[in-house]
Amino acid sequence: MELLKPDVGFMFWHSAIMLLTFLVLGRFAWKPLLMFIKEREEAYRKAIAERQKIAKEIAQVETTKEKILEEAHAKSDLIIQEALDSKEALLQAATQEGDAQKQKIIEDALQVIAEERQATQSALKKQTVELVIHTTEKLLTKELSETHNQQKLIEKMINDVESASNAT
Repeated sequence: MELLKPDVGFMFWHSAIMLLTFLVLGRFAWKPLLMFIKEREEAYRKAIAERQKIAKEIAQVETTKEKILEEAHAKSDLIIQEALDSKEALLQAATQEGDAQKQKIIEDALQVIAEERQATQSALKKQTVELVIHTTEKLLTKELSETHNQQKLIEKMINDVESASNAT
């Protein structure tokens, strides 16, 4: 039961040792611990501030990236539109050139056909005239071989010439 009722000397020495322990701990342990804790808090604050700064920079970079992407999309759309317009212009020019060449070929072909038709008609007329002359020559030779027929033909021609001159 003595432990339940402490002695004054025991209490004094116990208090003195506790006070001495607190002084030694306060001087050599708690100050460095508190300084370490303050440094740690300051490091956390700096890290948080740095993180916020980096977050702002990332947001600015994202904004800049979006603007650059929008400009790039606009430029690519413009380039694509210019390419499409150029394609249409080239296609239209090629079509017009092809139509012009086609029309020239058709006109040349029609001209060649007309020339050949005219040459064919001319040759046909010449052959027809030669055939008529040849046939007439044979007929006349046969018919005019007799003098009596020659006389009839001369009279008929004279009558024809007289009737033609009377008609006019």
